[in-house]
Amino acid sequence: MMKNTIKKLVFIITTVFLSIALAGCSTKTPTSQETIDKYTEALKNIKSETYNSDVMVKDTLRNKENTYKFNINGTIVDNPLAMNINIKIDNTALSLYMKNSNSLYVKQNSLSWRKYKSSSETLERFDSANKISRDKENIDFLKSNANDFKVEEQGDNYVLTYSGSDTKYKDFLISSFIGFGEMSEFKRYDLKNITIKQTIKKSSFEPVELNITSELTYKYDSSVKSYIEIKTTTSNINLAKVAQPDDLKVTNNL
Repeated sequence: MMKNTIKKLVFIITTVFLSIALAGCSTKTPTSQETIDKYTEALKNIKSETYNSDVMVKDTLRNKENTYKFNINGTIVDNPLAMNINIKIDNTALSLYMKNSNSLYVKQNSLSWRKYKSSSETLERFDSANKISRDKENIDFLKSNANDFKVEEQGDNYVLTYSGSDTKYKDFLISSFIGFGEMSEFKRYDLKNITIKQTIKKSSFEPVELNITSELTYKYDSSVKSYIEIKTTTSNINLAKVAQPDDLKVTNNL
């Protein structure tokens, strides 16, 4: 009798543990729509972050290739706007620092910092070109086109991937050039193909890394081509703070 009772208890306990284990193993990957909905909600809540963006553009003109590399990195805080940003284009280095909306400090290469008064036009330009604003600009687009993406698990992350040639993704490509203004020259190019890989955290659905490769052709001469690679990493979300550069010495007030 006691033996049968013990057997039943063992069976019940084993069944409970097994059901818990199976429940844990059966967690399914969310759909692309579910993933993008949660990702875009996370974007809405980002107030500060640190980022690094590497851009490579290879132009082909008359069978001659020219390659340009850009890097932009730093810390951005949204509303009110504050930033400490470094931009490198070829041999030119530019640093921008803004702690409040009244003053902008600029440093080029090894020259001293200069202070400028921030006009409403300047503030609007920086506000629209910063990474947090650019990411939020894409929210409606991503939600509307979520079914174009596939989603897969990679360790602690989800990876959203789109690969194709739909012309509507040219605007997404343009908005991924952080800090480069309107990029109006791309209006003269047609999208040939694009691959987008957005890596986000499983735990919070916050961005980790964005990788884009794309080819474009000039509208008026198909032999003129551009190949583009963008890699942008994001970290310290809502923990990042803008610190004054150690070498900041204002030499001119304008």
